[in-house]
Amino acid sequence: MPPETASTAVRRIIVGVDASQRSRDALALGQALNEPGGRLLLVYAHAFGELAGLLTEGVEERLVREAAESVARQANEVLDDATEREMRIVAERSPAAALQQLAVETEAGLIVVGSSERSGLGKVLAGNVAEALLSGAPVPVAVAPGGYASATRPSAGVIGCAFDGSAEARHALRYTDELAARLAARIQIIGVHQPMGFGGISVSGSFGYRSANDAIRQALQDALDEASDQFVSGAATTLLLDGPVAATLVAHSSELDLLVAGSRGYGPIRRVLVGSVSRALVRDASSPIVVVPRPGEAEVEAAS
Repeated sequence: MPPETASTAVRRIIVGVDASQRSRDALALGQALNEPGGRLLLVYAHAFGELAGLLTEGVEERLVREAAESVARQANEVLDDATEREMRIVAERSPAAALQQLAVETEAGLIVVGSSERSGLGKVLAGNVAEALLSGAPVPVAVAPGGYASATRPSAGVIGCAFDGSAEARHALRYTDELAARLAARIQIIGVHQPMGFGGISVSGSFGYRSANDAIRQALQDALDEASDQFVSGAATTLLLDGPVAATLVAHSSELDLLVAGSRGYGPIRRVLVGSVSRALVRDASSPIVVVPRPGEAEVEAAS
């Protein structure tokens, strides 16, 4: 069974590698998110076994060996000497399936992959592996933007957490809190108020009459303030933005070093299942994105 609490943030990090540029970006992000003294599990999944009947004797082994050597050289170029690493070669047609299975077997806390090679510098665009992981991974999934390996990054940056007051958002915030604590990073809890078309209609309340949009915006601000106090002991700042949710978060991602979002509120528990907002983030955001699986019942109670 996958881990059931937010403590997964401190466990092993799996990095999907294949010696491509996106692999370099994934390695760099894995190292950035790794706790001091932590070990990265580098996973290279290949489908050469399916070609065994078409290859002459020994060719499959040579192809696997050469690919593994290429991945190892790349890891040595990207990772610093202080980052411990272990590499596994897995015969699996689907790299995403291999990464998911190993995440369960090793009780990993995070899977890191690079974005599509079609993405521009500083932009996230989920490729085939990332898309598959974002449709059912048992642990959080991080996607590195193009060019991340060569980008300049602060030693202690800002981790943003998209927050709307839902159980999924509160669970993502708990994960963000733990991640920020071990990385000595600051937290920014971000809410986005998207005005309704008929939000100008007046509603009554304890402060008299005001527009529905004003009431909804204030409720979101109250939820942000409560989250800051309850989940991160006042160690976070809050930010309330206005506009379309996905586009507003994408625009703000350029000011963050990492953006965390919760999985949408339906689908299998303890599984990543991206909705329209998180899908837009992994497609267009400038910062790395982490999508946290939908919480189980115990996690919902802990976040309440």
